[in-house]
Amino acid sequence: MPKFLDGSKLRQRLRTELRHSKSADIAVAFWGEGAADALGIQDGTKLRIVCNLMSGGTNPKEISKLQKRGAEVHQLNDLHAKIGVIGDMSFVGSSNMSANGLGAEGSAAHWQEANAVYSKARPEIAKMFNAYWEASKPITKEDLSAATAIWVNRQRGNAMVAARKGDRGLIDVLRAAPAELDALNVRMVVFDTMTDPDELEVLDTADRQAQEMYGPTFLVYWDWESMAKEARSAYLLSFDWPARRGIARGTLLRRNTEEFPDFEQNGSVFHPAYAVDSIEGITVDAGDKAILRKAFSAYVKDGATGEEGEDRAYNFPMSELAPYLPPANS
Repeated sequence: MPKFLDGSKLRQRLRTELRHSKSADIAVAFWGEGAADALGIQDGTKLRIVCNLMSGGTNPKEISKLQKRGAEVHQLNDLHAKIGVIGDMSFVGSSNMSANGLGAEGSAAHWQEANAVYSKARPEIAKMFNAYWEASKPITKEDLSAATAIWVNRQRGNAMVAARKGDRGLIDVLRAAPAELDALNVRMVVFDTMTDPDELEVLDTADRQAQEMYGPTFLVYWDWESMAKEARSAYLLSFDWPARRGIARGTLLRRNTEEFPDFEQNGSVFHPAYAVDSIEGITVDAGDKAILRKAFSAYVKDGATGEEGEDRAYNFPMSELAPYLPPANS
C-alpha cells in the first residue's frame, strides 16, 4: 500500500532518498525557484529529469542550475505528469517542483497537494518515465533563452491572466505573445474540401469508428504525416477549402494521442481529434476566424507551401501567421 503525502512531506522524502541513491528518474512538468536546493542533489547521483520547459510554468534559471549540478534534463512540452523513481522508492501525484517546497511559484504555492509514495520502485512508473524520456529532447542554450522570454512574459501577466483568462482572444495572444501559442502547440490546419463520394464514405466510416471508440465529439484526419508527428499533441483550428472561394468554417479541436491513439482501418491511418471550446482559456470567436482567413490568404500569396508540397493541405504553427495580421486598431 502506498503512503499519501502532501507536497512538503514529499519534498523531505525525495531529499532523503536522493541522499542514499545512485540514480533517480523524475518526470515533473513544472520547476520553479528553489527546486534544485530542495532536492539536495548529491555528487555522483545519476539524475534524469523530464520537464515542460516551454509553456511558461518552468523557471529556466532553475533548469540551468540543475544542469550545472550534473542532472541530465530533457524537455517534453506537453508533459503534465508528476512521477518519479528514486532508488527503491517511486511516486505519482500532483506536486510540481518549485518554490515553497513542492508547488507552484506565487499564489499557487499554497495549493493542497496529494502524492502516492511507494516503498518499492513500481515497474509501471518506471515504464512511464522511460516513455517520456524517449519522447523528450535535450535542452540547449537556445531553448533556455526562448523559455526565458516565455517565463518573463508569463510572470508579468500572471495576475491579470488569472483574473481574466477567459477574456483573452486568440488574435490578441497571437499579436502579443505568439510564443505562448507555440508552447501549447496551437496549429492552423487547412485542407481541400473533399467531394469524391468514395473518399467521403471512407472518411465518414472512420469518423464513426473514432466516435465509437472515443466519444461523440471526435472526427478524424486521414493519413497526414504531420498529424502523426508534429501534431501528436496539439490544438488545431481547422478550416476546409472549397474549390472556388476562400477557406471556411474554423473548428477548434484537440489532439492527444496518449489518451486517444491514431488507428488503422483498411490500410489507412486516421488521426482522431475532439472538439473543444477554448485553448487553455484563450477564446476563439467569429472575429478571430475572419482575421485568420485574411492572414492565411496573405501567407499563401507570400509563397508558403502546404503539407509535403501539396497546394491545398496545410498544418503549421499558428504563430507563423503573426506577421500577416492587420494592425490592432485597423
